[in-house]
Amino acid sequence: MPDLGAAIPQELFKHILHYVVYSRSGLYWTSELTSVEKHELAASALVSRYWADQCRPWLFQRITLQTHDDIQRLYSFL
Repeated sequence: MPDLGAAIPQELFKHILHYVVYSRSGLYWTSELTSVEKHELAASALVSRYWADQCRPWLFQRITLQTHDDIQRLYSFL
């Protein structure tokens, strides 16, 4: 079955992401996403593999490691 999410033109998809990430909160690239914006991006990523590939860099642009266990889990993942 073809990826229907990829059928949306790339320019339109960029506008959608821009709205979700920037328009409502006025964020800049270096700012943290709010939990609502992360939730909306995560929901968008479930539409298709193409959308997931496009949303993933925004979702994981910054990670927070708070404990030694967090660091160990990240290290084991890599």
